[in-house]
Amino acid sequence: CWDMRNYGLDYNFLRQKTAEWRSIHHYYLGDYYPLTEYSLSNSDWMAWQFDRPDLGEGMVQAFRRAGAAVSSMVFKPRGLDGDAWYIVKNLDEAAGSRIYGKDLLIQGIPVPIASQPGAVVITYKKDL
Repeated sequence: CWDMRNYGLDYNFLRQKTAEWRSIHHYYLGDYYPLTEYSLSNSDWMAWQFDRPDLGEGMVQAFRRAGAAVSSMVFKPRGLDGDAWYIVKNLDEAAGSRIYGKDLLIQGIPVPIASQPGAVVITYKKDL
């Protein structure tokens, strides 16, 4: 019998990331919106959005590359209902925020990423 404990796997980490994946995987079936220009530059950020209008929810994925000097960006999501409230949550943080749809569309979502390189997933869901 092969024992994985000898290979230093962190099963709690794997369980957490598997649960995270299960909570967002269906967003990939939604509408896709690029939130930045496509770039291969090591000094640029990349971000995109997957929106499920049928569910009233989706996600923004943002990536800070190793040479990106700016530690925070603001991304304006698309396809949201300006007259609805949304629960917006960074998956790396415990709490979410309740934000008016029009504010998300006009002011955008601030996305800080301290590490270089780094990535973040932000989910949103209509608050009914």
